[in-house]
This record gives sequence, structure tokens and C-alpha cells, in this order.
Amino acid sequence: MHLVSSKWRDFQAGFQVLTFTFDTNCIVDVDLGREAAPAILELVSAFREGRCDVAFVAVSASEKQEGDYYLPTFDIFSTRLNELGLGDVSSILGMSYNDMSYIGHAIIVDENMLSRERQFHEALFPNTDFKASEYVARMRPTSDEQEMKYKKRWRNAWCDRQMIWAHEYHGRDVFVTSDKNFRRKLAGKDGFAHLKICTPFEAVAMW
Repeated sequence: MHLVSSKWRDFQAGFQVLTFTFDTNCIVDVDLGREAAPAILELVSAFREGRCDVAFVAVSASEKQEGDYYLPTFDIFSTRLNELGLGDVSSILGMSYNDMSYIGHAIIVDENMLSRERQFHEALFPNTDFKASEYVARMRPTSDEQEMKYKKRWRNAWCDRQMIWAHEYHGRDVFVTSDKNFRRKLAGKDGFAHLKICTPFEAVAMW
């Protein structure tokens, strides 16, 4: 808690470079030219000028793509960022999970990491089981199609919990997202009050 608040004071005094973490929605905003895109690109410009640091989370590559499919390689994700003019923005790593993360782009985890991840999951998704197998079993799918639907729903929650976990794990300052669930479930709550969660508009207004 003291790390973030101290760095924020130092940033205001001109001694620190503030670090921003973009969630997947920020990539989509830029890709589709949504309302938040100019704010995100302004932060990227500030990064290129050395006035702040910005990063994506490698887990964004594991998200379901438009057209209902998943990327077979991380290189395709990197190519997409290049096409959006964001290829110079680095990616911080989330946890290594079989069949969901990419070799060389995820961290081998220990019990403490998993414990913290579970805390994020239970706060963000109290009605979804921590493990995919338990969630799908509880949903009692009656067809392969239903089972796949539940697996995709669980994976979406997994991506979200990985986003915020990676942000905290790498000691970054501001988590940038348009997903209201992060702020509603985490901001000011016990165990998470140190997290600064902002929309793209709020983040760019820090300047």
C-alpha cells in the first residue's frame, strides 16, 4: 500500500515516472476507435516522450477474439499490436496455465502467487468457482456446446483476475480499464485498497 501512495507523491513532485497497466479493453478501444481511444493513445505518446511508462498484460493474448476463437501463438498478438501502432509498448507477464498462457510469456508460479490470485478471483467473481473443472461441473452442461460455453465464460474471468494480479505483482501504479467490475469489487476494499484503478479518461487526466 505504501509503495503506490509514495510513488504517487513522488510523481506529483516530479521525481518518479508513473506506471500504467492497460487491460484488454484498452486494446479493443484503440482497435475499434472507441471513445476512450484518444486518451489511451495520449498515454502512449507520453510514454514515448519518457513522461510515464505504459504496458499491456501478456494475458491479453489469451482472450477470446472477435469471431469466437483463441490465438494459437503469441506472435499473432504481437503482430496485432504492431498493426495498431502499439508494438513498442511492452507486456508484463501473468501466470503460466496449461492451454491458456504462452510459453515464454508467462511466469511459473508458487503457492503464494496462487493464494493471491484466488483472493482476486473471489473478490471479482464470487459466484464463479476458482477452477474451471469445478465451475463447469457445477453448471451441469447437457451438451458439448453448453460445456464449451461455460469453459469460455470461466476463461474470461481467469483473464480478468490475471490482469489485476499481474499489475499488482509487477508493482505498477495505475490499472487502466473501462470494466467497472474492477473498481466496484476492489477499490477501497480490504486487501485491495492500495490499488489505483482508473478509466482511460481518468488516467490521462493525471497529467
